[in-house]
Amino acid sequence: MKEKNTSVKKWSKVALGLFIATNLAGNVPESQAKETFNCDKINDNIQSNVLVNYANIIKNYGTQDNYIKIAQAYNAFSNYNFANYQTQQTYQQNSYRYYNNYQVPTYPPSSYPDSSKNNISQPQVDSTYNFSEGLADVKKDGKWGYIDKTGKFLIEPQFDAAGSFSEGLAKVKKDGKLGLIDKTGKFVIQPQYDFIYSFSEGLAIVVKGRKGGFVDRTGNIVIKLQFDNADDFSNGLAYVKKGRKWFHIDKTGTIYEKASTVKEGLTVIKKNGKYGYIDKTGNIISQPQFDKAYDFNEGLAVVKKNDKYGYIDKTGKLIVELQFDDAFDFKEGLAQVKKDGKSCYINKTGTIYDRIFDFKEDLAVIVKDGKWGYIDKTGNIIIQPQFDKVFNFKEGLAVVIKDGKWGYIDKTGKFVIQPQFDKAYDFNEDLAAVSKDGKWSYIDKTGKFIIQPQFDDSFIFKEGLAGVKKNGKWGYLDKTGKITIQPQFDDAKSFSEDFTAVYQDGKWGYIDKTGKFTVESQFDDAYDFKDGLAQVKKDGKQGYIDKTGKFVIQP
Repeated sequence: MKEKNTSVKKWSKVALGLFIATNLAGNVPESQAKETFNCDKINDNIQSNVLVNYANIIKNYGTQDNYIKIAQAYNAFSNYNFANYQTQQTYQQNSYRYYNNYQVPTYPPSSYPDSSKNNISQPQVDSTYNFSEGLADVKKDGKWGYIDKTGKFLIEPQFDAAGSFSEGLAKVKKDGKLGLIDKTGKFVIQPQYDFIYSFSEGLAIVVKGRKGGFVDRTGNIVIKLQFDNADDFSNGLAYVKKGRKWFHIDKTGTIYEKASTVKEGLTVIKKNGKYGYIDKTGNIISQPQFDKAYDFNEGLAVVKKNDKYGYIDKTGKLIVELQFDDAFDFKEGLAQVKKDGKSCYINKTGTIYDRIFDFKEDLAVIVKDGKWGYIDKTGNIIIQPQFDKVFNFKEGLAVVIKDGKWGYIDKTGKFVIQPQFDKAYDFNEDLAAVSKDGKWSYIDKTGKFIIQPQFDDSFIFKEGLAGVKKNGKWGYLDKTGKITIQPQFDDAKSFSEDFTAVYQDGKWGYIDKTGKFTVESQFDDAYDFKDGLAQVKKDGKQGYIDKTGKFVIQP
């Protein structure tokens, strides 16, 4: 089972000075800014246009040295856990100190811009940010509050620091502690935490002192403050650290030793050495009970218990009983399993097949108890195993053998041409070569003889011609039965790209559809042309020729 690859979360994202410092990309190359900050982006709830505006301010008025110092302070404390909170505070204070020593200019004449840079109000404020959800956080007389787009204060300046609104809530700082307010200014979460992070799946990480936990949007502590580090909830689980150990928890705080990535909406979890499944909302679908469990595929998952494998569905119900020595994922309605030392296949009901072949025309050949039949891609039996042998469907019909004779069936299993031949080939270009009483001929899809039995051997039609053998020599005929190239070759192959390989005087060469040699007999072996080239063998070595016989790739 794959273990979740989770990077350690950086906790420190709160200092306002750092928000401005992150915009070094405004006056230095982006790559240098990323290298300085050791990060690709800021993960806090800051509007991108705010970052752009402050980047321009820094570019025009700022000094790079001060911001590089802030960046260095940011990097120094960003990797600490909650246990190093006092050290974090020291670095945070240093960062604020750098920020406070530099006065960020406002947009003259102290007006507040909207996204189109139009002046919509003229509040007399010290510092401004852009609007988010209809409100903007502004600083006046050393305190932060919120104005609407008319410039009216809806929440009076009263906070030591303030962030933008997101989903109806905003993070504020009062008396050195962080809380969350709604758009009326009412505290939803009282200022009591040292850090508050963004909500994810209805829960947010909060930190007090040296420990972190999770609260809901009403401020209730859902998972008590106990962790030294944590990541946001994703697909019903969060990755947390306690002491030196990392593990996963669900939204009830239940601890799991391991969790896989989500597959088909479910995640494999491990608790007390046993495996189960949880959905994206955090609900337990299958209690940890299995010795091993694997990801879902095509709606079923392999599980192991008491040294036997079986399959469960997404409700946790055992669909295929625990009975196999080994088992693999379902693919196109079938799964390979091993039982009593023998490899075999099953469909989704657990029916066991001895052999299964590749799908052709949406059906696959199966063998069960020595009889052959067909299944579809859901694993359902379409034609019951009843034949001595069958072949893949071609042009809607399949060759089957029953009681020693060859015939043709359609996809319902009905005989279209009754078993009567000693041997038969697939239909190709609407005709099929069949053998009866030692002679080969060609029939159409009704079973009617189009070319009467007369040949010692024959090929299927390709490009309008078929190879036939008569009196020990090979030639070619068309679909009317007319011999177009007289039997004269010791061996032959089918046409491809208007040419075919023929064997004469102990060597292979190539002829066109008139029977003319285009490449003289000279090869030990020769194959079909594909994309203008043919593989040949000469003096024990392989090479490729073009249609003139010139070597493109030397042997």
